[in-house]
Amino acid sequence: MPPRSVRPSACPGLRRIVPARDGGICRIKLPGGVLSLEQARAVASAAERYGNGVIEATNRCNLQLRGIVDEAVADALLAAGLGSEEPGADDVRNLMLSPLAGLAPARLANTRPLAAQLLGWLESTPRLHALSPKFAMQLDGGEPLVQREHAHDLWLSAFELEGELHWGWALPAAFRRAGCTWPCRWPTVSGW
Repeated sequence: MPPRSVRPSACPGLRRIVPARDGGICRIKLPGGVLSLEQARAVASAAERYGNGVIEATNRCNLQLRGIVDEAVADALLAAGLGSEEPGADDVRNLMLSPLAGLAPARLANTRPLAAQLLGWLESTPRLHALSPKFAMQLDGGEPLVQREHAHDLWLSAFELEGELHWGWALPAAFRRAGCTWPCRWPTVSGW
């Protein structure tokens, strides 16, 4: 079975190199903003080998390589575990967490386990692959450092209900649009 083609877009992706003045741009959507030492070395190596060596951080917790002249960069980054094997899933990997997710002692919940579940769901659900490459989801576990000013399409926020935090599949959560200050007037959703 031939691989599905990646839809056209002006937004760079892992497999979609977008032309720029200095060559192509390749964007790596880091799962939950996490990058291991080995992956960082793979990114640096790919930037040097396939581009001009420039690596930029984006406001959606992504990395982008500039000056890309060879589309083989995607294979090198996939081999380092920096993307989804499903070509259509690359665009929906904008899942943002606090840099302190799972680490901050002053938090309501560790968002990392839920982030892994959501990322798996986004990647494995073909109908979600039609979302915009600019689609972004914020998971807020109540850490002291979280991006509140960025426009997210969906913001899932843990909170206490009657003095108890509910997490896992019974998580009460507030879905709200980014830029909306808490408390927003959005319905709570259970079942997470």
